[in-house]
Amino acid sequence: MSEEEQEKKAFRIVDKRRFNAEGEARADAPERPEPPPQPAPAPRAAPAQQSQRADVRAPAGGPPDEPQPRQQQQRGGGMDFISFVASLATQALAALGALPEARAQGMPVSIEMAREYIEIIAMLQEKTRGNLSREEDAALQRVMTELRMVYVEVTQRIAKSQPPPKR
Repeated sequence: MSEEEQEKKAFRIVDKRRFNAEGEARADAPERPEPPPQPAPAPRAAPAQQSQRADVRAPAGGPPDEPQPRQQQQRGGGMDFISFVASLATQALAALGALPEARAQGMPVSIEMAREYIEIIAMLQEKTRGNLSREEDAALQRVMTELRMVYVEVTQRIAKSQPPPKR
């Protein structure tokens, strides 16, 4: 094998650092390449259109991708449906005084606020009926059952601790 062929097959190491050990710019340093342009984000569809196309993502200017399971589909910020419901449930539990962290921080118990959060989750359950995966539906059902049980326990405890109203 000739020396030229060996050179083509050999590894070649190129120092691409712009500065030497003393911090001075190297004369043979390559210039900074321009960063590749970022593709423009695809326009967001209107909510009615999104619900019709919930299982398919279409990149701008191309055919739709393969359908993906709902758990893999996350909307901006990594929030999926179950995470959203869990955040609402956490707020309801905090308002009920059922979270030690919330009590330690002095969050007041507010039965009205807790009831509103529970009603919001119940509304979401009703409005999403038939559009959730089995896992999402089961998780939503568990959350609602647990919240309602805690709500009843807390309201009963409060009712027992208060004296009856004077007439």
